[in-house]
Amino acid sequence: MIYWEAPYRFFKDTLDNGFHVLTLEIPYLHAAEIALYIRTGSRYETLETNGVSHFLEHMFFRGSQNYPSSFKLNSAFESIGEGLIANTFREFTCYWSKIDHDFLKEGVHLFGDVFTKPIFEEIETERKIIEIELLEDFDADGTPHDIDDISRPLIWPGNPLGFSVIGTKENIEKFKRDDLITHYEKFYTPPNMLLCVTGQVTRNHVLEYAEKAFGHLKKNTREHSPIVRMSQEFPMSKFVSNDSSQVDVQLSFRAYGELHPKMRALYLMQRVLDDGISSQLQKAICEDKGLAYDISAAIDSYSDTGLFDIDVTVSKKDVTKIIPAILDELGQLKNSLISDEEFKKIKTRAVREYEFNFDSLRKMSSHFGESELLYELKMPEETISEIMKITKEEILAVAQDIFKSKNLNLITLGPLNDKQKEDLKKLLSSQVI
Repeated sequence: MIYWEAPYRFFKDTLDNGFHVLTLEIPYLHAAEIALYIRTGSRYETLETNGVSHFLEHMFFRGSQNYPSSFKLNSAFESIGEGLIANTFREFTCYWSKIDHDFLKEGVHLFGDVFTKPIFEEIETERKIIEIELLEDFDADGTPHDIDDISRPLIWPGNPLGFSVIGTKENIEKFKRDDLITHYEKFYTPPNMLLCVTGQVTRNHVLEYAEKAFGHLKKNTREHSPIVRMSQEFPMSKFVSNDSSQVDVQLSFRAYGELHPKMRALYLMQRVLDDGISSQLQKAICEDKGLAYDISAAIDSYSDTGLFDIDVTVSKKDVTKIIPAILDELGQLKNSLISDEEFKKIKTRAVREYEFNFDSLRKMSSHFGESELLYELKMPEETISEIMKITKEEILAVAQDIFKSKNLNLITLGPLNDKQKEDLKKLLSSQVI
C-alpha cells in the first residue's frame, strides 16, 4: 500500500563505463543539488592508510585542470550556487553543491573537472590544515573530545569500523602525493561512483551532462569493504578521564545493519525512546528525575552491522544514578508493549518526517544516493508502507533482542574517581536489563 502519490519523478541510469546516475525531478523546488557519492572511507582503509580517504577529500578543493587553484575552483562554484561541501564517513564520501537550476550544465561540468582531473598540488599546505582539524578532536592532554572515538575501537577492535575517519597524526604526517593518487585511482572509478542530481532538473539534461563529464572514465571493478564478524558475550566498559566539569556517558548496544529485516522495527523503537521531549527517555531521565538537561538515542548503522547508542551528559555525582535509571527504562520497554496512543504517535511522526524531507534537496539526495550506493534503494513511500505495517509486538521483540547485557558497552568521558569506576563495573556485572 502506498500512502501518497510521490511528488517527484525518479530515474536510475548507468553509463556505458559503469558510472551511476540518479535523477530526482522535483519541479516545485527553486534550486538543484549536485551530489557525488564515492564508495570509500575509513572502513576501506588499513592501519597504515587510515585517514587517506579524508586527506584525499581535502585535496580536491586544491584545484583541477581547468581551475588550477583553490581560489579559482571555489570561485567557480560560488558563481553558480552555494559552493562545494564535502564529508568523509566510514563507508562513503560525499561531495555536494546547491546551485541555481539554470546553471545545471556548468555545475555538472565543474564536478567532472574536479573529480576526473584533479591536480593534487599544495599538499603541504593542506596537511597543515588537516593537522589543525585533528587537534580539534583532542584536549590539551591528548584525550579525545568525541566519545564515539573511544567507543568504536572498543566495540570493533582491529577492524576498520573502529578507526577514526580523520586518521592518526602519524599517518597524516607521512602521506605523500603517490599515496593519494593510489587511493584515488583505486576508488574513484565508475563502479564506485554515483552522481545524484536533485531538484528542478530533467533526466535528459542530467544524462547529457553526466556523459560529457564522466563518460570518458575507464571501466573498473567495484571495491568491497571487509565484512564484520564480531560477537560479544558480556558487557564491556571503558572509562576515560579528563578535567571537564561533567561526564559524557554512552551506552552502546550491538544492533542491526541497514539490510536487516528488523531494521524498520528498530527505527520505531528508537522513536519510542527519543522522539521529542515527550518521549520516554526525555520524560523519565530529564523531566521526572532531573538527572540531565538532554538525552538522545540514535541508530548508527552500516551495510552489515550497527549500534544503538544512548548518549547523555551528567554531573559527576549523578553518574551512578543515571545509568541504572536508563537501564530500568530499557527494561520496561523490553518487558511490556507500548500503549496504543504511543504507537500511533510514533508512526504519525515517522510519516511526517518523510513528508518534510520532500522539501529538502539534501535529505532527498542523501536518502537516494546513500541507499543506492551502499544498501538497497527503496522509495520513501515504500519505506513508509513498511513502517506502517510494523506491529507493537515487533517493537517489543526488537527491544528484547537488542537490550541484553551481552550487547552492552558502557563508555564514560570525564572526571570519575576509582570508586565510581568500580561501582559501575559492579553494576554491569550484576544488572539484568
